[in-house]
Amino acid sequence: MAATLEQMAEIFSAKISSLKRCMELRGAMSSANCDSVLRSLDKELLEIESSLSSFQAHLEKEKKLLEQGEAIQAVADKYKERLVHVTSNLPSHLPGVEKISKRGVLKEDVVTESVKKPRKTRRAKGLSSEDGCEFPKLAYLTVEEFDEIPKYIKGRTSYDQVNNAIDEIYKVITAKYKILRLPRSAMGEPVMKKYKAFKEAEIPDTEGEYFFIDDDLKTYSQLKLDSTGRAILTMLRHCGRLREVRGKKLLRYVLRL
Repeated sequence: MAATLEQMAEIFSAKISSLKRCMELRGAMSSANCDSVLRSLDKELLEIESSLSSFQAHLEKEKKLLEQGEAIQAVADKYKERLVHVTSNLPSHLPGVEKISKRGVLKEDVVTESVKKPRKTRRAKGLSSEDGCEFPKLAYLTVEEFDEIPKYIKGRTSYDQVNNAIDEIYKVITAKYKILRLPRSAMGEPVMKKYKAFKEAEIPDTEGEYFFIDDDLKTYSQLKLDSTGRAILTMLRHCGRLREVRGKKLLRYVLRL
């Protein structure tokens, strides 16, 4: 079969020329080679029919592929419309929304709102509520931040696992600093022991800071300090959410707000 329409046209043109020559010789029936000429004519016609049949089958195949491509394009267009709708209507509390939101809220306004209060208002001795939260909470990692973490640090840890760990850390901070906030007259003996343990973990480098240690995580959260848990803490430090302070044989994780 010819590879292109041009080649097919050349073949047809050559065969038609042959037919014309044969027709011009139609008066030669009485000649000795008349039978061979007719047989050759019949062979040429069969070849033309075969070529036309193959070409028609090829056209049908291409037509089906074109229909399939149009159907795939229609599905892709629907998914594109849904994606545009979703990205235009993301909840404002999700991490990274300020970068893609189309609601007219500038990123600078969001950042200004989050840091409008001086850091001194976040001291453990004199807690104040901010944005409806009694205690500060680390900002969730954005997808961009997570993707930039080196593979050797995050391993198989997922994006959701890291942000779930931030929720667990908030539980620890809330439980710990609620106790530190209590007046001593309201403390029973068990609470007083916890209070003293918290105070003993403090050093000059953590003054006015919110921090926790491994024992706090084990007591007040479900975050396990296995290889995954340790990797998450390393990722949070890498992304500037935590910093480590050592002293008195303890490792403290200080919130970077």
